[in-house]
Amino acid sequence: MLHAVIKKKCHYLLKKQNNIRKIPREDIITSTIFGPLRYFEDQYIYYFIRSIAGIENNLDDNNKLQVEANIYFWPSKKATFNKERKSCEPDIVFNFDVNDKKEIYIFELKWGAYSFSEDQIEREWQFFKSTKEDATSYLIYLANYVDTFNAIKASKNKNWKSLTWLNFLHKIHKIKHQSHNPKLQHYLDDLISFLNCLDFRAFNSFTHLKLNIDSDLKINYHFRNIGDDLISFLDCLDLRTFNAFTNLNLNIVPDLKINYHFRNIGTDVSSSNI
Repeated sequence: MLHAVIKKKCHYLLKKQNNIRKIPREDIITSTIFGPLRYFEDQYIYYFIRSIAGIENNLDDNNKLQVEANIYFWPSKKATFNKERKSCEPDIVFNFDVNDKKEIYIFELKWGAYSFSEDQIEREWQFFKSTKEDATSYLIYLANYVDTFNAIKASKNKNWKSLTWLNFLHKIHKIKHQSHNPKLQHYLDDLISFLNCLDFRAFNSFTHLKLNIDSDLKINYHFRNIGDDLISFLDCLDLRTFNAFTNLNLNIVPDLKINYHFRNIGTDVSSSNI
């Protein structure tokens, strides 16, 4: 599925604005993104998940650990919750045995405008967290919008974490720069391409202004929209970055590239039928 989307064979089916019904986008995306992890060494799975969860991590240190990883997709449990018999099914649960200590990562993924149900997060936590005293459990909520989760849920437990898909993409870029495993890098490259095809891209506008912009702000949805709208606005006023002659590999001084008359030369040449 990764490559079918990257090669634009079926990306339109998964885009959040697509109105085609009865497509389990959330499940397809969960499987596509996290499914390949089953084929990696346990240490790399552990490193990837801890990095995504925002926990301090060092791959060299992890390689010295004895790690055993188990991945469960859509595990289902039925138990008593608030004196009622209820069931729940998180999207993924990662169980790690690290030097004989348990670590559990419960993932709940949402795609598009969908959000969690009333007590969904609490049930998943109660049913799937570890009950052992020396174990550590985390719940990660990955969605397009996390404001409601942060306002209502995150304050209940310090081990409940949230990230947007743009945060996720940012973390993938960071992991890619830190890892020297060719297989992992191929996988991360495909993930980046996959998310780009679904309209999630790293925000790189304003770079020429040399602003000291906080990394969390750069991947903020609203901040990205400001940048996109400014670019569109300036384009409408015919103020565009000059990219003509790039195939000639000319060493053009940056000040000349933005010079009005030089830009006109490029525009006239590009418009000609020569």
